Amino acid sequence: MKIGIVGLANSGKTTVFNALTGQNIPTTVYPTTEAQPNVGVVKVPDERVERLAEIYKPRKVTFAAVEYIDYLGITKGDPQQNRKVLDMIKDVDAVVHVIRSFEDEAIVHPAGSVDPLRDADTLELELIFSDLELVEKRLERMEEGARKGRKQDEKERQVLLRCREALEEEIPLRRVSFSEDELLSLRHLQFISIKPEVMLLNLHENDIGSDKASRLTEELQEKFAVPVVALSGKIEMEIAQLSPEEAGEFLKDLGIDEPAMAHQPLLRPPRPHIIPYRRKRRGQGLDHKEGDDRAKGGGQDPHRHRKGVYKGGGHLVQRLHRRRHDGGCKGEGPREARRKDLRGQGR
Repeated sequence: MKIGIVGLANSGKTTVFNALTGQNIPTTVYPTTEAQPNVGVVKVPDERVERLAEIYKPRKVTFAAVEYIDYLGITKGDPQQNRKVLDMIKDVDAVVHVIRSFEDEAIVHPAGSVDPLRDADTLELELIFSDLELVEKRLERMEEGARKGRKQDEKERQVLLRCREALEEEIPLRRVSFSEDELLSLRHLQFISIKPEVMLLNLHENDIGSDKASRLTEELQEKFAVPVVALSGKIEMEIAQLSPEEAGEFLKDLGIDEPAMAHQPLLRPPRPHIIPYRRKRRGQGLDHKEGDDRAKGGGQDPHRHRKGVYKGGGHLVQRLHRRRHDGGCKGEGPREARRKDLRGQGR
């Protein structure tokens, strides 16, 4: 499974990438225009696989793997740069759209101000226009072929006309109903707006669990009709760099009641806010046949049950429940003290 992390420049994509992969890629305060995408492959923790392994004692246990790709930021009004980024996104299975909501004078915003709804709309339109350009080029090639006497696929042409109509109305293709045959005819075009998407609202740490975060989450969900996760990429990255024991103490200092994946030990990322949603969209579950000495994650349809085969269904795990710390944000709070303590121990 390959997931692309996209967003406007300086939205916090690399910070989120570090949180998801446990890496420590340096971040910049100015938009980056020349760099290769960051890539990280991680195993998906799944208590169901662990449970199957306990029951059947397999020789080998294989967790599903996810590849995250952190691309350069999209910049409004820079079609040449954006084209390079969009061309690289085409082969991913899903998109994580990072939206900046944090204020930080040290980190330049390419538009000069922070406006999550405006920024989300800017990037979504870039994805839609990219697909529209592809549709128009394909239709032109089909018309040119027809003039030269080459027989064209009329079914594909009709589907492309539907796509063009939706995209001209600024409707992403994931919101258009297609039959299985129509989806098959469009597969080779690798449209971006047809891919499953999760919006990730990157908050300032002071806004975790706030009314502002709830309001923005609801507005984004209502406008774009995709799942929205609100979190602080900076805090998530800091947690990802800690051991499970230290991360547990860190969460406690922050006033967070439980880790992101309920009923499972706090593990290193990938963060389960996003993974279970992708597993649900792709219909992935678990595979284990009786008598087989392997248990693995990432099966096929979770709703299909056959004799001798266990197929577990994925589900969207609720976001991390956060509450504001009683001490507020003034002065040196428990989190700052914890950082000093860790530094004093040489960590």
